[in-house]
Amino acid sequence: MEAIDFWIWLANHKLELEEFLKSDFTNPQPYEALCAELESYCDLLIPELTIEENGDHVLIISCDGRKEGIPWVEELCDAFPVIKGWKTCKYRQPIGFLPAIVDGIQFEEDEILVQYSIVPETGLFDVKIYCKNYIKEDRRYGIAALIYLDHSIGEYNTMTQVRYVDVYPLVEGEGNEDLLTLRKFSMLFWD
Repeated sequence: MEAIDFWIWLANHKLELEEFLKSDFTNPQPYEALCAELESYCDLLIPELTIEENGDHVLIISCDGRKEGIPWVEELCDAFPVIKGWKTCKYRQPIGFLPAIVDGIQFEEDEILVQYSIVPETGLFDVKIYCKNYIKEDRRYGIAALIYLDHSIGEYNTMTQVRYVDVYPLVEGEGNEDLLTLRKFSMLFWD
C-alpha cells in the first residue's frame, strides 16, 4: 500500500471516525478499521485519535517507540493531503504530565518518578522509571510507564535521545528525594 492509499481510505471513512471520537467508545469498529488500514501500510505504526478545542480531528501516527518505524511515520505524514477538519501529527507529542489510563493502569504525578544519567560518549539518557504498585510480571506497567514517558518528553525524543529505560517499583521513603517527576524531567529537553 502506498501512503496516498491510506489517506484516501481516511478521507472515505472520516465521518465514521469523527462519530467514534464523539461516542462513548462502546463500538470500537471504526478505530479497529483504522488500525487495520494503517497496519496494511506499515505494521510498525499505530494510530491515536483526538479532537482539538477548535473541533479539528487529529490523527497521531506513532511507531510505538520502535525506531525502525521513524521513516514510515515521516513518509506517511509528509504525504498527508488536505482533508477538511483533519490534521496529522508525527509521534506522541510532549504534553507534560497527563494522568491517562493506559490498559487499566494510571499514575498520579507523584506515583511515577524518574532517575537518569547521561552517557558521556553519546549524550544519550539512561532512564530508570519508578512506579507506584509496579508489578514486574504485569507487562501493562512497563508499557504504561513508556507511554507516560513518551507523552512527557515526546515519543521522538524517547526514541532518539534515550538509550535505555528500565522500570522499578516506587517504594515510599527509600531515597525518593533524588527522583524527578516526569514534568521536571521533561524540562531537560526544552530550552
